Amino acid sequence: MRRSLLPLALLTCALPAVGCDDGDSAAEPVDAAVDMARDMPDAEPIDAAPPPDQAPPDAAPDAAPPEPPEPPTGAVTQLAGDTSRGFVDGVGSDARFAGVTCIALSTDGDTLYASDTFNGTVRAIDLDTRAVTTLAGRPLELGTFDGGPGAARLTSPRGCAATDAAFFVADGPTLRRIDFDGTVTTLAGQSEAAGAIDGVGREARLGYLMHDLEATADGALIYISDRSNDAIRTLDPATGEVATLVGPAGRLDGPGGLARLDDALFVADTFDGQILRLDPATGLVDVLADGLDAPQGVAVDGLSAYAAGFDGALYRIDLETGEVTIAVGVPGETAVVDGDRDTARLGGAFAAPVHDAARKRLYYVDIEAGAIRMVDTRLFGVSPFVGPEAPAGYRDGADPRFGTLYDVVADPAGGWIVSDPGNAAVRAVSATGEARTLFGSPDAPGSVDGPAADARIDAPVGLAWRDARLVIADYNAGSLRAYDPAEQAVTTLADDFTGPWGLGAGPDGAIWITDADTGGVSVLRPDDTIEAAAPPGTFEFPVDVAVDPTDGAVYVADAVRAAVYRLDADEAVVIAGQPGETGVRDGPLDEALLGEPLGLTFAPDGGLLVVDGGNHLVRRIDLAAGTIQRWLGHPVRHGGYPPGATMPWDEATFERPQAAAVGPDGALAVVADSALSVGEPEDAP
Repeated sequence: MRRSLLPLALLTCALPAVGCDDGDSAAEPVDAAVDMARDMPDAEPIDAAPPPDQAPPDAAPDAAPPEPPEPPTGAVTQLAGDTSRGFVDGVGSDARFAGVTCIALSTDGDTLYASDTFNGTVRAIDLDTRAVTTLAGRPLELGTFDGGPGAARLTSPRGCAATDAAFFVADGPTLRRIDFDGTVTTLAGQSEAAGAIDGVGREARLGYLMHDLEATADGALIYISDRSNDAIRTLDPATGEVATLVGPAGRLDGPGGLARLDDALFVADTFDGQILRLDPATGLVDVLADGLDAPQGVAVDGLSAYAAGFDGALYRIDLETGEVTIAVGVPGETAVVDGDRDTARLGGAFAAPVHDAARKRLYYVDIEAGAIRMVDTRLFGVSPFVGPEAPAGYRDGADPRFGTLYDVVADPAGGWIVSDPGNAAVRAVSATGEARTLFGSPDAPGSVDGPAADARIDAPVGLAWRDARLVIADYNAGSLRAYDPAEQAVTTLADDFTGPWGLGAGPDGAIWITDADTGGVSVLRPDDTIEAAAPPGTFEFPVDVAVDPTDGAVYVADAVRAAVYRLDADEAVVIAGQPGETGVRDGPLDEALLGEPLGLTFAPDGGLLVVDGGNHLVRRIDLAAGTIQRWLGHPVRHGGYPPGATMPWDEATFERPQAAAVGPDGALAVVADSALSVGEPEDAP
């Protein structure tokens, strides 16, 4: 039976240093790195030298520790693949978002506004040019500060509506007005005081999760879907008065998206599986449709309502009869496929779709794609609009697509080799970004040796070179496989592991193996004998191992304990991080904090590079100086880019990088999301 490679995805949401959101949680998304990173200024490097009374490892007590090198200058290019999350303004598929939870059409029909929740921004999309710009907030610089264009900050923008006068957004437990020049004013609620109290301005208390807003035709009243309080409430934007229209006396169960048609208000009542029709004048509610699978949002035109949720289908509901049909998509079959009504597939949706009557289309915020897509309301074909176009997938060639990439090594023939467990394949990427599959197939995962064209693998994760053969850890099969580039053949080296994950090559030809399921470490000797190097239970979730090429010392990254260990003869010794405590702190190793160490590799200068996925960083441990420092990426400003994008080294960012490798020329490859990026340092130490 094929196991699902979910440990890292689940782990990411379990760690307190990482903000996760399932779409329905009322808890505030928290990135703990935000506060801790305030101690990591961009302009001034951190003084990471150990205190005078602390000798660096293996140094004489009176030896002065060497100064760690500065991070290199240079550029980082997204060489191959694509990413689903980021904070890039751009046109069409070049734009990146980080969790759009609401969209609203301007009253003139020219602009679509988007609450980009986890970036803490509101974006504006020109419907003619598809150009995406930032209207308010700064990416991942969160706060509830009012002010003029460029000065204001947002915390967690969600429910939204547009009127002739302004754009309105629910930001945490506050309601805020954003003028079209970017000026932000808080109208009601307080950022740290959620509740359910009607009142004016700061006296009012609102739920943290206000799923959607909808405005009356004249803009004089804003309806609020207050999911946290199971209520529909109203805001008078002129006075800041908040009142309750319906609820919370049990009539609603998780109200989601709102849509207005003439004087009727339609509500996606998520957890009751209903679409409701509300008369705001009387407060009377009737059921338009029942038996839906947790509809998150609703849109209406003159004849139909459209409901969407997490199941990958867009439902069409007749406004007269309440009859429900599937407009496009297949329930339970979430995917990102453009095409006609029969072939197109949708990912799940949290944001309510929005109807554009002038263009006869719906805008659909697709969670899987990380993009906004278009649905033609005449033939119900689906096409891209803005954001990445199918960022994950399987495609070789000059514009490749990958599943979630887990490891990378330099290819002696040039370029890089990556493990792609989502596609059950091991793949090579040239220096120009072209990809080819070495062996494996997404259509037939398995464990088959033989010629590379026929060989199969189930879940390739760790990679390491042993002489001229590439060793691959197959987590699902519990085996080590070997790929011989000269013979174009695959063989099995060992098949009695429980959950082999990370691999590291020693200078003596040995391969070190971490077992994610048992928490142990083994070593495959050059004579193919296997020895236990650390017994089961030594680690909680060892995900990678690296061997110092100079002295053979072995280092292990434990993602759950958020620590890096040195494996001594009789014990595992912590060298960086505080086991069980997460964060981001540079400086002396005994004070350092890590978020989620996922990968280890040695740099040519002897530095140990740690891929800290929880903090979106590559960090460098100077073993001689006993310090750790940020090397590449940023703990607060994180996200990916469109294919081919190039950024200066000190500005490049990643979204939860998984692994890194150093090439013979000093280039640094990093895999994150479904993309391979390569940094070319100008002054590599």
